[in-house]
Amino acid sequence: MSSSGNLKIIDRWKHKKDDPEIQEAFKIATVGPGTSILLLDDSIDMPNHYGLFLPKRLYRYSGHLWDEVFRSAMRYDYDYSLGCEYYIAISSRVNRIRKEYPAFFMYVCAHEMGHARIFLSNPELHIFSSLLESFFKEASGTIKINPWEYPHEKRCDQFGLSVASKIYSHDTLKAEIPQLMNSRIFNADNLEPLLLLPERDNFNGLRDELIHFSISYKNELIALWIEDLRRCGNYSLVNEIKDIESLFVH
Repeated sequence: MSSSGNLKIIDRWKHKKDDPEIQEAFKIATVGPGTSILLLDDSIDMPNHYGLFLPKRLYRYSGHLWDEVFRSAMRYDYDYSLGCEYYIAISSRVNRIRKEYPAFFMYVCAHEMGHARIFLSNPELHIFSSLLESFFKEASGTIKINPWEYPHEKRCDQFGLSVASKIYSHDTLKAEIPQLMNSRIFNADNLEPLLLLPERDNFNGLRDELIHFSISYKNELIALWIEDLRRCGNYSLVNEIKDIESLFVH
């Protein structure tokens, strides 16, 4: 992917005019082509997320939180919101700490830009990762897994670290994470894995990693996806996959 799309920042926090750091992160991440919105809104609370990414194409499969995100974007720029291809929203918790922890804030933005890059380069790969994350716990039974252990989340973490380090520096970013762990603003257990992750600026091999991660539960996953399609009909994300079996082919 050689060029970036267009990014509009809707910032109720009024952090910075035109936000050159975020625009630079978007350029480094080479998210594109397409138009997008990055929403920094103090009214959006995400207890279980630092941020979220949603392609407009998949909007009808999303939950109530994305209804809130979409309505918020429409309030600030109705025409642009209608025309954009995807949305990135950053939680109010992360927005509040931007001035004190700018590199971590940029990591969160770039993590979500990573999800956008995956989708724009290979929509089926993004959908595969979303279906896997939604149904893996049920398919695997007793296995306990943390969100950052899914291959796509780990790779977006690595991508986010890479982009943030290019803007602020590796040392600045790695210094902020222990400070945040001690601050109790976020769960320290969720932050500690970031200290051990090597940075990566691409998503090469992600499909193979997803298959390797999930292949032992292929039959259980497919059964759950088919049941979801039966139960939810047009509102099941499984509609976007033409051949479920092909997801597990390298």
